[in-house]
Amino acid sequence: MDLGKSINKSLRFCINPKRWFPFFLMNLLGLSLILAIFNNAHLFNSPNVLSGIYVFSVMFLEIIIVGGLLFVIDLIIQGAVIHQSYKEKEYRKSFLNSYRKTPSLIMASAVILAINIFAISIPYFGLIFMFMSVLALYFVYQNIIIKNMGFANSLEYSFDLFKKNCGSLIIIYFALGILSVLLSLIFSMPLIYMIFTILISGGQLALNPLTAISLNLNWLFICLLISIIGKSISRVFYIKTQTEIYLQMIKKKAK
Repeated sequence: MDLGKSINKSLRFCINPKRWFPFFLMNLLGLSLILAIFNNAHLFNSPNVLSGIYVFSVMFLEIIIVGGLLFVIDLIIQGAVIHQSYKEKEYRKSFLNSYRKTPSLIMASAVILAINIFAISIPYFGLIFMFMSVLALYFVYQNIIIKNMGFANSLEYSFDLFKKNCGSLIIIYFALGILSVLLSLIFSMPLIYMIFTILISGGQLALNPLTAISLNLNWLFICLLISIIGKSISRVFYIKTQTEIYLQMIKKKAK
């Protein structure tokens, strides 16, 4: 497998705004909804215990609903990027294709989560078993989107690819993870630098961190947007490279 070629293709692919912008919008939406929910956190100070319990219950329910909504949106966008990784010109069609396969993507995600929870619960070797299960199910979404499989067959086919490419997959998993983190970190540097300079002035911690932050909210917001863009680009890079490796594997398997 040619990892270098896949990385080069992925870097060109991920910097295209129409590839990463959907993830950017989703992250921005998620951040806005979470901030809106926690904006009512001051109601916990109510002396009425029942009122506090009610507010907590409502906030918890809102977080569950928002989390579920963002999870489904993320699956649809991820499926669309996988489709575009296979057929780059089919941008609009990719979202429709992914939307139609949302039930299979959700079912596959639920099974993957259950398997990982079971694996990590195994005494002493839980982390090792969970890591192996992650690798064994590494290409489930690609099977659903590209090979048009149901969630059950996609799990089986992913495990089959894992058995025949175990050593290569371990190297690819860590290499791709490190590259994605570094790519995201590059875009997060302005935010990290801004926070550091705001909170530490003249080698000393700011006496009133909240005031220091409030005086620089505009710059912090700009740096935060840059960081979210970087996270979105990094996500597309990861999915594209993963899909490129998958395409190489199934091509090799077909020979």
